[in-house]
Amino acid sequence: MRLSLSQRPDKGYHQSWGDGGRSFSYNVDMRLFIITALTCFLAWPPTASAEGVAARGQRIAERNCASCHAVSRTGTSPSEKAPAFRTLAQRYKLQDLEEALAEGIMVGHEAPEMPLFEFTSRQIADFMAYLRSIQVKSPLRP
Repeated sequence: MRLSLSQRPDKGYHQSWGDGGRSFSYNVDMRLFIITALTCFLAWPPTASAEGVAARGQRIAERNCASCHAVSRTGTSPSEKAPAFRTLAQRYKLQDLEEALAEGIMVGHEAPEMPLFEFTSRQIADFMAYLRSIQVKSPLRP
């Protein structure tokens, strides 16, 4: 059985195969192949979707912060001094919080019981994605 692929200027790529006695051939349009390949590639879900990043951030918040802060879209903080995470954007610039996380979260905390956390850059990105996903808009004031 012989298989060959050759390019013809007038007909794109030509593929043929056969066993010597008979052979079959057809033209392969490379443009159609490329479009099909790109469509499949673009339709493939990304490995680190926004939901996955925020979910990792939620786990970080639950593991490290939930003993004092309300870390979800509802509920009250166990500690009176600890603001609910869903309202942080009303009190602080989230970008400043992101920088504080990179330097050590002690920045901006008055409570002596606030522990020092050290996060990797990926953990900070995950945590901030989660915080951004749960923020509530401030109520309109009269």
